[in-house]
Amino acid sequence: MKNEKGFSLIELMIVCMIAAVLVCAFLPNATRVLNAVETREAHDDVRQVQQLATASILCAVNPTPPPACASISASLPVNGSITSDGYTYAATGMGTSAWTYTATPANGQATDAFYVDVTGILRCSPRTVNGGSPICP
Repeated sequence: MKNEKGFSLIELMIVCMIAAVLVCAFLPNATRVLNAVETREAHDDVRQVQQLATASILCAVNPTPPPACASISASLPVNGSITSDGYTYAATGMGTSAWTYTATPANGQATDAFYVDVTGILRCSPRTVNGGSPICP
């Protein structure tokens, strides 16, 4: 009887098959989690721009704006668009009374688009509330 060391080809193939089954089982969940993270980041980015724009408008109507107003206006996004983290962010009319800021999926995997305008209401699609216009929670 020989003293054999190592694994047989069959044992290695079984281990590879088990690993492949595990990867196939967990890959869809990982993709779903990554899409949810991208969607949440886009929602938070739009919410932050909404708060900055509202604060900027309040600073503009204040006869004696506090020193923080200068940094608020500088933090607003410039007009135009940029793609980041699976979303395309577009700003129009920033610093005016008719501004809008949108975040739309760029890679086709995320499902929610967000926008906010001068009304200050953060909206999203495709969700709707009571059959009306889509409004984010």
